[in-house]
Amino acid sequence: MTIFEEVLHAVEPEKLIRQSLKLDHDRLLIDDREVEINGGAKIVLLGVGKSAVGMARGVEAVLGDRLDHGLVVTKQGLGHHGAALTRTNIRETSHPVPDESSVSAGEALLQQAESLGELDLAIVVV
Repeated sequence: MTIFEEVLHAVEPEKLIRQSLKLDHDRLLIDDREVEINGGAKIVLLGVGKSAVGMARGVEAVLGDRLDHGLVVTKQGLGHHGAALTRTNIRETSHPVPDESSVSAGEALLQQAESLGELDLAIVVV
């Protein structure tokens, strides 16, 4: 493996999320932070960016069925790299110049955020 390949492997979004995020019963551990998850609370994933799908794979791997659902927005053509997501929807949009798909995806993310209850938890990956 070349140095370049080693560097790319070291910063893979899925790998970094798996290293930083842990679930321990009703506690979510994010590096050195701890978040209590209330009994009936939903955990929702929201994300944007070219690495959003990889990060979502990491979140799904750690949280499993504890993740209620997710929505990530990424650049056209990047939505289906690697393993499929089971709990997270992917919206592909124009980049770098926004178009109607970008506006629609942004509105969908806002709707998801606005639908969260007081006890729910949003994990946002950018």
